[in-house]
Amino acid sequence: MDIDSATATLENFYRNNKHPNLQEKAMLAKSLNQLEFIIDKWFENRRAEEIKDLSSYDKDVDTYENFIKTLFEHQQIDSTRPSELVGMDSDEIEAHQQRMVELARGIRWLFEFTDM
Repeated sequence: MDIDSATATLENFYRNNKHPNLQEKAMLAKSLNQLEFIIDKWFENRRAEEIKDLSSYDKDVDTYENFIKTLFEHQQIDSTRPSELVGMDSDEIEAHQQRMVELARGIRWLFEFTDM
C-alpha cells in the first residue's frame, strides 16, 4: 500500500475515532502492513497537530471578534452590508454585532474547554 492511501485510511479512521484501542491499532497495522508502534505514533502526532490547529484558530477568533466590533463603522451604504443587516437601524446592528461577539467568545471558550 502506498503512503497516500495509507494516510487516507488513517485519516478516515481518525475522523470517527481519535483514540483507537489496542485491537483497532493492531487491525490498522495489519491492514497497512506497519508496526503497531508506527500507527500509535501517527495517532499521537495527528492529535497534536489538531491541537496546534485549534490553538492557532483561537488567534483567528480574537481577530474575528475585533472585526465584528468594527465591521460597520466605515460602511455608509446599506447595499454594502451583509443581506441580513440591510434595513436594520443602528440599534439593531449593534445588537447583531454583540451577538456575533458573544458567538466568537463562545467558540473560544469551547476550544479552551476541549483543551483541558
